[in-house]
Amino acid sequence: MSFGLHTSMSQVELEALLGHSFSDRTLLLEALTHPSYHSKKKSKIIETSKNYERLEFLGDKVLGLVITEILFRRYQDFDEGRLSLMHAYLVKSSSIARIATDLGLDGYILMDRSEHMAHGENNPHNLENVCESLIGAVFMDSSYERVKELISRLWATLIVEAEDIDRIKDAKSKLQEWAQKQGFQMPNYKMIQIMGSQHNPEFVIQVTVDRWVATGKGRTRKAGEQEAAKTLMRLVIVMPVDIRTV
Repeated sequence: MSFGLHTSMSQVELEALLGHSFSDRTLLLEALTHPSYHSKKKSKIIETSKNYERLEFLGDKVLGLVITEILFRRYQDFDEGRLSLMHAYLVKSSSIARIATDLGLDGYILMDRSEHMAHGENNPHNLENVCESLIGAVFMDSSYERVKELISRLWATLIVEAEDIDRIKDAKSKLQEWAQKQGFQMPNYKMIQIMGSQHNPEFVIQVTVDRWVATGKGRTRKAGEQEAAKTLMRLVIVMPVDIRTV
């Protein structure tokens, strides 16, 4: 048994939400297909055995570029540091999952029964992936300008929020700002281990700034990076940078 989008009417509804009518409907269906959907048997609903992972990879990169261009053009008086903090806020996992929730994408994800019973449609990681995969699908089906229009519309509220970045910046943004003030290179994040099962992984991330090193865990890589940044920020607060050379 499968769950999620499976009627032409649902496709039309989602296209209306996105403001884009797909020329290639297989891209739309691929963008909505969770990896679990084809894990047991071939779907009778769609002919392809693809899932959203490749389009999610593409959409992540497209989103990052579009947000960069929007910020660069709109905030010409902001320096590189402030633009970087705003960018980090706009493309972080929770922001993307928020956009997906606002769109109601939880009702369109194709997944198997076990994933559905585990409330996979409400999993922020799945919502983030589907949102990015849809961005990739729209890009492949149309053009950069069309997908930029989509992102500009969906992220409009968040972009305004990001103007007050000093109030809302997250751990990664704070760590980046601290590193810049100290004259260090940007924080370097590296995944060192994946724990747990395929359907419930936990990512162990290491962050390094100069001689400072810390690790963090999270259900997504980005969440692990946030935890690692929090740990390192607590470390440098307890042990000021002036004594790092000891």
